[in-house]
Parts: sequence; structure tokens; C-alpha cells
Amino acid sequence: MLKSVAQQLAAGRLPSDFTTGQVRADSQGRLQVYVYISSLSPDDLAILAKQGLADAMPSPVLHLVQGWVKPQDLDGLAGLPFVTRITPPRYAQLR
Repeated sequence: MLKSVAQQLAAGRLPSDFTTGQVRADSQGRLQVYVYISSLSPDDLAILAKQGLADAMPSPVLHLVQGWVKPQDLDGLAGLPFVTRITPPRYAQLR
């Protein structure tokens, strides 16, 4: 899903088209993601930031970091040795 939305943004779809739903983008065209990790040190957080993850909110208990990333930076994040997967957040659903 993330790849598909990233490709759509690169092809000219507006970020405002993705303000709700399973994959969300902000006004800057960045995607909100969960980056699942095998380790979490200050160095790891710095590396994530250097690879484009902005507004990082780590959750050591869940082994993930939530943040925003430009579509073109997804592959760089995914290629880091301590990153196990990248997904959209799981948003609360009203019943």
C-alpha cells in the first residue's frame, strides 16, 4: 500500500487526496509510517533521521518508530540493516 501511494504522489496526485484512509500523507507529501526495528539506540534514531524519517516518535516496547517520510526515501529506510519492515500506522476505527 505504501509503495502504491508513493508512486501516485510521484505521478502528481495531491497529498490532500490521502488525508484519510489506510495510508495518509501530510501537506508536504510525506507519508505517515511505522518503521519496525530490531534495535533502538540514539545512533539508530540519528540514522533514521538522516535517511529521511521526520518527527520520529520511538516506541521501544513495540520495537517501532512512528514518523513521516517522503515517498522517495522509503527504499533507503527499508534498506537499513536494523529495519525489519515499514507499514502504515493502524488508525483507530469508530464503531
